[in-house]
Amino acid sequence: MTPPPGKDRTQPLARRRWKRALPVLFLMFLAGLFWPVDLTEDPLSTILTDRTGVLMDARIAADGQWRFPPSGEIPDKFEKALLTYEDQWFYWHPGFNPVSLFQAFRANTRSGKILRGGSTITMQLVRLSRKGQPRTYREKWIEVLTSIRLTCQLRKRSVLREYIARAPFGGNVVGLEAATWRYYGKPPSLLSWGEAAALAVLPNSPALIHPGRNRDQLRQKRDRLLQRMVRHGVLSADAASMARMEPVPDVPVALPRRAPELATTLGKRTTGHIRTTLDGRLQDAARAIMLRHHPQLSGNGIDNQAVLVVRNQDLHVLAYAGNTPAPEVRGGDVDIIRAARSPGSTLKPLLFACGLDDGLIWPRTILDDIPTQYGSYRPENYNRQFEGIVPAEQALASSLNIPMVRLLRSFGVDPFLKKLQGFGLSTLDRTADHYGLSLILGGGEITLWHLVQVYAAIAQNLTRAPEDLPIENNLLHVNGSDTVRGRIQVPGRGASWQMMEAMRLPDRPEGQENWSYFQSSRTIAWKTGTSFGFKDAWAVGVTPEYTIGVWVGNADGTPRPDLVGLKAAAPILFDLFDLLPESSWFAPPLDDLDYAVTCSFSGHPPGTSCPTDTILVPYRRRQPEVCSYHQEILLDPQTGNRINSSCANPSLAIRKTFPILAPLQAHFYTMHHPEFQSLPPLDPHCQEGEDLSPIQWIYPAEFTRMVLPVDLDGQRQSILVRATHRDEQAVIHWHLDEVFLGTTQRDHVMTIQPSPGGHTLTLVDGRGNRAVQQIEIQE
Repeated sequence: MTPPPGKDRTQPLARRRWKRALPVLFLMFLAGLFWPVDLTEDPLSTILTDRTGVLMDARIAADGQWRFPPSGEIPDKFEKALLTYEDQWFYWHPGFNPVSLFQAFRANTRSGKILRGGSTITMQLVRLSRKGQPRTYREKWIEVLTSIRLTCQLRKRSVLREYIARAPFGGNVVGLEAATWRYYGKPPSLLSWGEAAALAVLPNSPALIHPGRNRDQLRQKRDRLLQRMVRHGVLSADAASMARMEPVPDVPVALPRRAPELATTLGKRTTGHIRTTLDGRLQDAARAIMLRHHPQLSGNGIDNQAVLVVRNQDLHVLAYAGNTPAPEVRGGDVDIIRAARSPGSTLKPLLFACGLDDGLIWPRTILDDIPTQYGSYRPENYNRQFEGIVPAEQALASSLNIPMVRLLRSFGVDPFLKKLQGFGLSTLDRTADHYGLSLILGGGEITLWHLVQVYAAIAQNLTRAPEDLPIENNLLHVNGSDTVRGRIQVPGRGASWQMMEAMRLPDRPEGQENWSYFQSSRTIAWKTGTSFGFKDAWAVGVTPEYTIGVWVGNADGTPRPDLVGLKAAAPILFDLFDLLPESSWFAPPLDDLDYAVTCSFSGHPPGTSCPTDTILVPYRRRQPEVCSYHQEILLDPQTGNRINSSCANPSLAIRKTFPILAPLQAHFYTMHHPEFQSLPPLDPHCQEGEDLSPIQWIYPAEFTRMVLPVDLDGQRQSILVRATHRDEQAVIHWHLDEVFLGTTQRDHVMTIQPSPGGHTLTLVDGRGNRAVQQIEIQE
C-alpha cells in the first residue's frame, strides 16, 4: 500500500529514531547537570590560632593574596546584608534569576554598553572560578548553565560558603575571613551591622577599598544598603541609624604577630588553618617578659632570646617565642627554638640520672673534685676552684664541671651518647670519639625544643600512676591537628625523682646585680647552662605541672662576657614561672625506690667501720662499690700520733676509725671544711705505708705532654708544677732527671724549664717518701 501523496515515506522511521534517542539525550542532560563543577582551589594563607581559636599569626598566600581558610561558619549579619544587596532570591532560584537577567539585558541594550550583569551569587561564584574569561553574552550563558549544574550538586549554604571564601574585598584581600581581620582586626562572628554592610558591598566594587581614597563612596553604598535592609524588614530603623554612625574601614589593620617564629616554622610544612595548642594570654605574657628583659640584655650586646613553655600532663606547648619580640633585632627572624646550639651544663642532670639508673652512684656518693687532665683535655670549674670531694647531688646542684667529667668517664661517653639519642636529642649525630668528655659540658649541639621535651617527658613519667605506664606518646605537641606520634626514652622513675630532688630550688635569685636570695613561693627543679666561650645561656625549670626552657644569646654566635645562664637566662625563667598557677611537688615513686643504708660520709654502701644513714635510692641490682674511705688507725696512747706495726706494738695502740682521703683530696677538702678530722701526724719513728702515701701530684697529675710557652722575643718560658703533702709542715725536695731543683714547705710549687723530650720529676720528703711523674716537652 503506497502512502498518500505529499507524505514523507521516512517520517515514521525518523519519529521512531527520535523516540529512541530521547532517553539517551535525557541521560546526557542529567549527566551534564551532575558532572562536577571545577571550583578552582587557590593557594591559602597560613594562619595560626591558639587553643581557643583566636588568631595568633598569619602568612600571606603563595600568590600574594590574603586568602584565609574558610571557617565554615556564615555570620548571620553578613549573610543578611549580602543577600539583601546581591541576591534576595538566592534560596529560591535555580542558580540564575531570569528576571534579573532580562532587566540587565534590557538596560544594557538601551544604553549600548554594559551597565548591569544580572548575576546571582551562584553565577558570581562560577565567574570567580573561571578567571580571565571575557565578559560576553556567550560567557554569560556558560555561567547560567554552570550555575544550574552547581545548584544541582551543592546545597545553597554550601554555594554561599564557597562564594564568601572566594569573593574579592579590595586590594589583595580575598574572602570574608581575611577581610574582617584586615579591615577590622576581628573574626567575622564579631562584626557589627555597620561593618557587615560595609563588607557586603565590597565584592561588587572591590576597588572602593584603597588606603585614603573612596571612603565617601563606600560610606554611601553602605548607607543605601542599610536603608534597603530596613525597607525589607531585615533591620530596624534604630539599628540602621546606629550602624550609619560607624566608621568605614580605611587603612588595612596589621594582622596579629603573636607567634611569628612558630608561624614561619609550621608554614614550611603546611598551609591553611593551623590550630595550635598555644595559650594566647600566656604567649603574650611570655613575650612581654622577654621584651622587658631586652633593654638590659641588648645593652650588653645580647640581642636574642627564646622561650618554650610546656604543660607536662599532655606535653602541649602553651607558649612558643622563638626570638626577641622587639623591632629591628639582629637575627630576629631566626626560630632559635629549633636551632642547634651548645647546651652548656644542661645535660648534667641527665648524666646524674643515668649514673643512678646504672647503679654507678647513689645520690650522695662522693665524686672527686680535684685538678684533672685527660690527655690534652683539662676541665675546670666555673669558679676555678676545687672542692676535693663532693656528693654527686651537690655536684649537680652546684654545677661543678670536674666531678661530672669524671663521672662521665666512669659511665662511658659512648653509652651516655646512646642514652641522649634515646632521650630524643637527635642533633647529637656524631660519634662518641668526636664529642669526647666535653659532651657533658656542651661539646655537642641540641635544640631548646628537644631539651624541654626530654625534661617534660621525665616530669610526665613521674606524675603518672605505675599502671598507666609506659606512655605511648611523649613527644611535644604544638600543632593541635598534628597526628604524628612517637616515644622517647626517659630515665627510670626512681632516678628521675632523685634528679628532680637534686635540681630543687630552695632559694631563688632576685635582681640582676647582687643576686641576693629569698625563700621561693614554689618549689622548682632548675638547671642553667653556659656554653664554652660565653655564646649561649640556658635555663630549664620543671614542676609536676609545667616545664619551661629559656635560651639567651646572639643568633650569629657572637660571644659576650656576661652571657651566662645564671645572669642572663635564669631571671627570665623565674619571671615565667610567676605567670603560672601554684604548683605541687613530685611524690616519690616508691615502685622504683628502696631504702638503703649508706656511709654517711662517702654515700657508698657502708663498710664495717662506716657511720651510716638510711636514704631512698633507685632499686637496681647493681650498687656502687662498698666504702673504702673509713679505715681503722692505730694511735700512740701517749702522743696521739699515728703508729703502725713497723714501729710499735699494735696490741698497746688505741684503735680509731678515720675517713682517709688522698693527699690531693684532703688538700682541697680541708680548705672548705676546716672541721674535717684529718689524720694525726705519723710518729717520727714510723715509716708511712704504701697505701697511705703522703705525697700527691696536683699538676701534672699523670703523664702529660707539654708545650712550653714562648714570649715575644722567641724565648721559652717556664711552667709551674704543683704537689701536696698530707703533713702541712713537711719539706719536699724536688728533682728533675736526678738534678736537684730545690725544696718547698706548705705551698709546694716549683718553676721548671726543661728541654724538649722526655723527663722525670721526682719528689722526696724528709721520711724518704717519693712521688714520681713522667712528662714530655714538645717542640
